[in-house]
Amino acid sequence: MKKIMYKIFASMFICLAILPIFVACSGTGGSELRGVKFTQSVYEADRTVPVKLEYKVYPSTAQNYNLDFDFYSETSSTWNTQCTFDKNTRLFTIKENADDNFELKVTVTSGNFSDECRVRLKQYPTEIKFSDDKLYINKNGTLDLQLLGKFNGDSEFSSVLPEKYNIELTSSNNSVVATNDTMVVASNGKSGSVIITAKIKDLSGNYILKDRDDDIKEA
Repeated sequence: MKKIMYKIFASMFICLAILPIFVACSGTGGSELRGVKFTQSVYEADRTVPVKLEYKVYPSTAQNYNLDFDFYSETSSTWNTQCTFDKNTRLFTIKENADDNFELKVTVTSGNFSDECRVRLKQYPTEIKFSDDKLYINKNGTLDLQLLGKFNGDSEFSSVLPEKYNIELTSSNNSVVATNDTMVVASNGKSGSVIITAKIKDLSGNYILKDRDDDIKEA
């Protein structure tokens, strides 16, 4: 597991992450179907972990309609051996043997109405690091950390979004600087320095990077 570490001493910056919000306008009155739409344009899943393809119909009171699902792969002619889909539960599962670049276009259709989404294998960074090697935190203050990673063989680092990945932070001394289940750490009012370690887990709770015996570089 590649452990990314740095020391925290005592300045504070705040980052606000704005999550995309799905807004829908529903129809009013009647029971005749007027539209169908997936709640996400892209669904990402780990191998063997089912993801539910959610959709909405308009108006919400619509009745007596049938839905059909169609699948199309731009990259693999054997995609149907790499996944399963249960129409009743709408659970989509990418099998263990799926290609690393597995991706499907899924179309839901009812009468003259249809919508599309993508289902793909979730991509994890092959290397991670914090945006800074050393940061300072005010006494009794908080600090929002930023994690960077390399994806798909990229040579450059890009942001690892905390809303997209399960990032686990640990502090070498929680009585000085404590971590929680977010990317924010908090000073407990004591002087001192700590090392913060970041690890990423998949949807099954497994760490996704292998162990590496990296030397910890002291500042």
